[in-house]
Amino acid sequence: MFPPLGKKHTTALPEIVEHETIINTLHRSRHQDSNVRLIIITAFSLLILVLLSYVSNLLTLTSTNMLALTLIGIACIGSGMHSCSDSMLVPGGIFSGIGIGFLLTAGPFHLVSGDIAVSLFLFVFGLGWFSISILSKLYTRHVQWWPLIPGGMMVVTSLLLFFV
Repeated sequence: MFPPLGKKHTTALPEIVEHETIINTLHRSRHQDSNVRLIIITAFSLLILVLLSYVSNLLTLTSTNMLALTLIGIACIGSGMHSCSDSMLVPGGIFSGIGIGFLLTAGPFHLVSGDIAVSLFLFVFGLGWFSISILSKLYTRHVQWWPLIPGGMMVVTSLLLFFV
């Protein structure tokens, strides 16, 4: 049961080495997942940037501020996705919703009437709030359910404006 006097007990050493190997493997796999996540975020951001630059060609110079707001929102979302933190997903969803909603109403849908334009803006802004919950489910430990309340109110209001 006890090792003889003068001799060291060394049976725990392989367990320590085994635990260190497991920890190193887990750390390596997290680092690789982080690199893959960064590549996906970069590709997604570039795709959105290309689409927004296409839309910006249809816009006037006064809406470049909203394009900048949209890009800031996308950068916040990318940062939140990369860091797995919801603290950047919230402003990213809000800024992106406002920016994309304005860009759509000022760009391709600038000829629609006032109620329909407001309805479109509210709908896209509500989708920005929904994106906070969706992205927090995918990229963070805790799902943020509270953005579904203002997002749902905006989407319902936009649908009522559109159909009534």
